[in-house]
Amino acid sequence: MRQLKKIDEFTLNGIYRKDSPFYGNFYPFRFETEARLKETLAANGFVVKYCETITRSYYDSKELFQHISIEVEKE
Repeated sequence: MRQLKKIDEFTLNGIYRKDSPFYGNFYPFRFETEARLKETLAANGFVVKYCETITRSYYDSKELFQHISIEVEKE
């Protein structure tokens, strides 16, 4: 089994913990903050039209993940 490694501050080399909700995603897996995502999109000519953070629980609410739902438009 491969070991978890951070590629950069926000990216893992994959999800290798067998009891993780996203186990089996053996490719770079990026976590992002809403603020950084908006900043990156704006820097690349996108305007945010809608942005929400959705929290989802896994394993009887023992593990929480936040997902970002975002709608953008190219300037």
